[in-house]
Amino acid sequence: AEFALEPLLDFVMNAREPRRMGNRHPCMAPHGCYRCRGDDAWVSVAVATDEEWSAFCRTIGNPPWTQEERFSGQMGRWQNQDELDRLISEWTTQQDHYQAMHILQKAGVTAGAVLNVKEVMEDPHLRERGYFTNVTHPQAGTHDYPGLPLRLSRTPTGSNRPSPCIGEHSRYVLAEILGLSDREIDQLEEEQVASDGPIIET
Repeated sequence: AEFALEPLLDFVMNAREPRRMGNRHPCMAPHGCYRCRGDDAWVSVAVATDEEWSAFCRTIGNPPWTQEERFSGQMGRWQNQDELDRLISEWTTQQDHYQAMHILQKAGVTAGAVLNVKEVMEDPHLRERGYFTNVTHPQAGTHDYPGLPLRLSRTPTGSNRPSPCIGEHSRYVLAEILGLSDREIDQLEEEQVASDGPIIET
């Protein structure tokens, strides 16, 4: 319900039912994912203000279409999104997605490269921030796992403990927490109610 507040208020105040927008925004434009040079490479761009729009235009070299009246204000850009997206794609398709991200971010425009799984695992920014946690699991081996994206100033985040194996703590829970005797636990295991590993049906 928390995420539905804005659409609910829009319906109450404007009698407007929400429609699918894809990557678009109800009042910002340009706002979306744009194809870049390479195989299935994309950059996400979000322009919120006229100042950001001016910075975006300067960054891509102020092509003539950026001076057209229909794109001069936020409402005009929003109303002409189809054509705006097509024109922006003419620039992004000539750029590497990382390159486009860095160029736009440097100019103060919100932008991010859309990464595949391999790129996420190798991303220098995530590596520098220590986002990945190296964990050794007794059955799965040693691998990098995603950590928490946030960092707190005085509180350590993340954990390098492996997840437990199936049934690893069954006997501890039954004995130490529930207070069952060894005999009672053995009986539960014989009846396949509890186990220290996967229960195989016979």
